[in-house]
Amino acid sequence: MWYSMIVGAEVRVGNSLIGNGNKNYMCGTVNATSSDSFPTVCCHGVVGRYVNVVIPDKPQYLVFCEVEVYAVPVTCVQKNVALKSKVSQSSIYEPLSLAMKAIDGNKDNIYSSGSCAHTRYDYNAWWRADLQASHIVSAVTVFNRRDCCHQRLQGAEIHLGDSVLNNGRDGYRCGVITYTAPGSVHTICCNGRKGRYLTITIPGRQEYLTLCEVEINGLPIPPCLPNYYTESNVALIGKATQSSTLDSLGVAEHGINDNYSPHYFKSACTSTRKEARPWWRVELPGRYAITTVIVVNRGDCCPERLNGAQVRAGESQEDNGNVNPRCGTIANASRGTYHYFCCCGKKARYINIVLPGRSRVLSMCKVDVSGVPVAEDCPRIPGDKNVALRGEATQSSTYSGLGEAGNAIDGSWNAYLFQSSCTLTQYQQAPWWRVDLHGKYQVSAVLIRNRQDCCKNRLERAEVHLGSSLVNNGNSNYRCGIIQSTSLGSIHLICCGGQVGQYVNVVSPKTVFLTLCEVEVYGVPVPKCRRFRKEKNLALLALTSQSSTYEAAGQASHAIDGNRSPYYIMKSCTHTLHEVSPWWQADLRMSVHVSAIKLFNRRDCCHKRLVGAEVRLGNSLAANGNANYRCGVISVTWPGSVHTLCCNGRKGRYVNVVIPGKEKNILTLCEVEVYAVCPPKTCPRFWNETNVALKGAANQSSTFSPTGLASNAIDGNQNPNYFSWSCSHTQKNFGPWWRLDLKTRFRISWVLIVNRQDCCSERLEGAEVLIGDGLLEQTDENIW
Repeated sequence: MWYSMIVGAEVRVGNSLIGNGNKNYMCGTVNATSSDSFPTVCCHGVVGRYVNVVIPDKPQYLVFCEVEVYAVPVTCVQKNVALKSKVSQSSIYEPLSLAMKAIDGNKDNIYSSGSCAHTRYDYNAWWRADLQASHIVSAVTVFNRRDCCHQRLQGAEIHLGDSVLNNGRDGYRCGVITYTAPGSVHTICCNGRKGRYLTITIPGRQEYLTLCEVEINGLPIPPCLPNYYTESNVALIGKATQSSTLDSLGVAEHGINDNYSPHYFKSACTSTRKEARPWWRVELPGRYAITTVIVVNRGDCCPERLNGAQVRAGESQEDNGNVNPRCGTIANASRGTYHYFCCCGKKARYINIVLPGRSRVLSMCKVDVSGVPVAEDCPRIPGDKNVALRGEATQSSTYSGLGEAGNAIDGSWNAYLFQSSCTLTQYQQAPWWRVDLHGKYQVSAVLIRNRQDCCKNRLERAEVHLGSSLVNNGNSNYRCGIIQSTSLGSIHLICCGGQVGQYVNVVSPKTVFLTLCEVEVYGVPVPKCRRFRKEKNLALLALTSQSSTYEAAGQASHAIDGNRSPYYIMKSCTHTLHEVSPWWQADLRMSVHVSAIKLFNRRDCCHKRLVGAEVRLGNSLAANGNANYRCGVISVTWPGSVHTLCCNGRKGRYVNVVIPGKEKNILTLCEVEVYAVCPPKTCPRFWNETNVALKGAANQSSTFSPTGLASNAIDGNQNPNYFSWSCSHTQKNFGPWWRLDLKTRFRISWVLIVNRQDCCSERLEGAEVLIGDGLLEQTDENIW
């Protein structure tokens, strides 16, 4: 029928007229029609001037009877904040092309008119605007040259953030300019992202960067905002209610949907009846630290109704939540205005908008709530940050180019698959996604963002694993937690409690598509101790003691039972009395070279008791072993914290943990692991044996330098630093050797060799020790 002619038509929005506008952003496709249908295509807040409907790649009639475009003017919301910024660029082509020419308000796009910025032919050329303070940015508009060279701008990226590290390229990427034409104008959406520095860069190639004008639409942020890693509009996953409802057009849910229209009769706004002290509330699915609340006023009429409205955030349900702490009050409301309120990280589950006092109507069109989830049992590690951004992602399969694994660590919390910001595997059994952190990290938490456009249940029962093994693709590593329930755009905080690993996996046990729109991994690097290849936890075989014992449940031996449970009630932790300088000791029964000592703290309570604890290692029992060498001090703790102290090969038999000082303390340890190399089997010894090498004569196949004489190995000095003139060193030979002539025959019980410590320890691997009377290269006289 005739009405099927529009099937397959694409709806595109943007500011470019390249291809008559048919190359702009595609909001969607008309999939099915009937004679009385009204196809609706969502654009999710894309900014643009031109709306195109096009049937690509085939001859066809294009027939429709009405097009309605629901939007709000960008200029009514935010202004061009670039005009007052400070700008810089990677280089200056000539005095005519200063960076400031891109923010002079002159859109003349002929370079010779002197209104364009222009770099030299740089690798990774960049231009940057410093807005002087963090702003909420909706969009960036870039004006290209008209006279020539428009293609130079292809591939340019727009980044926004609060850091200039890597010339701003580490900031959030708002978008990429993919098509250009002479004089083309490009609007890139930043969708309310926050940042101080706006950077335009051409990555990965040598190029001139020319910009004839840059406009940044934004609003300043109140300075009291805490620096949270990830903020998103958590109102979308909340439940809205209000004191009363005028009619079906003004239901409470309209305040937290995806419709940004400011018109009441488009089912995009809320409205109560006229009543005393009307209120509206969104209940979040848990506790969140709230940074900002944005309230959008009606644009069709009645803007004064919102004057005096209070924004409140808190955890109390008293008076329907209207007595919670106040973030701010709306003043000078006008049509379609956006009102921003700083809640300064208040912990809240309920966000209320309330009109106090006389009988009034409460009506608004949108409420955005920015915040991050709070979980008391998921403590932060001091200094942790999102280490996934520099990782490398992979997955079990990839459905299409839209769902690549790297999309989950691109720094974008856009939760729409078709905007290339989410991952997507094929439909398979137990699909998985993995990020390689390129090193071992102590991880406090993993944050995961679900899809917002559809398919919310796919992520249910997904498991988060952390470890350093790739057996079973990493899916057999330690399990941090399981995602129990999901909703559109839901955010899931999975606690890892300081577990150490290099690989973070998200795996579903179901046969399903696996989709992730962002994964953030918060952790700190594990201290890099000098480790031994075949080291083991020798504490498991130790004898333990402590300064005192609180009760049977806190015995000293509980710290070496192999159980890392951080809960005292599980009878796996030690506990001294409240005393001065409490200590715990492990007797390893022999002196060994220790690389590292790992301590596991309590999680259930009292984690700060371990602050200031010293870890000591040595062979002396003076002061109960507390006077031995100090490997390190624990300066900061958190519930369930894990602390690795480097001993770097120090030798000792006794490992002590002590809290020194004159004040009374309690010492509690839930596990202590001592990593060292087991000494070789004891050789048969002679009662009157001595080191006969000291009186011998040494020789070697070659000598690297006077610092590495053969005789240095028998000078009685065990200093393992080559530049202390105490080590031998040959040149790089095939089959290099060192030889000691004892000058007479001896019965040898054992040979001790001290390796270098400053570097190059692997050079000694595979070396053979031969003893005999012959000097022939091939002889049966010498034995191994």
